[in-house]
Amino acid sequence: MQIMLDKLTNYRVISPSQIIDWVFSTSSPTHFQESWVWDVLHNALFKVVTRQQQIKTRYESQEKMVRKLDGGKVILPGAGTYN
Repeated sequence: MQIMLDKLTNYRVISPSQIIDWVFSTSSPTHFQESWVWDVLHNALFKVVTRQQQIKTRYESQEKMVRKLDGGKVILPGAGTYN
């Protein structure tokens, strides 16, 4: 089950948030006693955090590139120019 869910999230068939919702929406409280449930939850949260870090890094590198091109000023659409 863990490997299948991992593959499905890697191929973006399902999202990590869907896995998290599934873990916490299951009506049986006994499934929390199963170690695989916690492994699946851990992997889903790890994917979310990793993706967020990738997006942040990409955004910061794009922002640096814009600053170089605009002489140190960042122009935000609809918001004006910021130093």
